[in-house]
Amino acid sequence: MELFVGRIAEKKILSEALASSSSEFLAIFGRSRVGKTFLIRSVFKKQLIFELSGVHDANATEQLLNFSKALADALGSGLAPAAPKNWTEAFWQLREFAAPILKKRKAVIFFDEFP
Repeated sequence: MELFVGRIAEKKILSEALASSSSEFLAIFGRSRVGKTFLIRSVFKKQLIFELSGVHDANATEQLLNFSKALADALGSGLAPAAPKNWTEAFWQLREFAAPILKKRKAVIFFDEFP
């Protein structure tokens, strides 16, 4: 059952990015509460392997702890890995997680409301 009204052009752009033979980086912006996150989750639901939502007004330490919890969710683990010391380490952890998946298929990594 389709839950969208409209958004045909947006869904087409997202689907074309997914079908591309290259990696793609998409930035989606707009007013609050218009359905951007719902759109991403709906279009990419089968390909979404990692999702991180930023914490409003959190410092870097809190954001990195949030990252480790999101990585635990993606791994299907109740235990979060140690929080990375910095963003370089965080992205290396994400790379290690995603690499085996990306060898088999295209996947989506989603950063939402990330300050």
